[in-house]
Amino acid sequence: MRSRFQNTKKSGQVRIFTYKKGKKYLSVCLELDIVKEGIDPEELVAEMLESVAGHVETVCKKNLDDSLLNRAAPKKYWEAYQKFIDTQRKDELIRKADYSSISVFPIADLCSV
Repeated sequence: MRSRFQNTKKSGQVRIFTYKKGKKYLSVCLELDIVKEGIDPEELVAEMLESVAGHVETVCKKNLDDSLLNRAAPKKYWEAYQKFIDTQRKDELIRKADYSSISVFPIADLCSV
């Protein structure tokens, strides 16, 4: 599964999906294929946002090709994301121990072109 939108330096979005995997947490930027692992989910999200912002800023400041804003994460991460979305649609409760989150950031907010 891939994002149906094409990011450019002026439009689009990136999603950061963070979820529990075993005893640790994974945080994935679905549109940029950036993955981080950690123990504290809130700290992990902050680290991921810093990495994503740095990547987007570099692409923008150096006027690199927009394809660098459209590098979809592997299928397994999209499947985990879809499972989370499906769970939310069914109004099932996610226990605190199974912390999951999705953060969406517009490219324009991360790119100062």
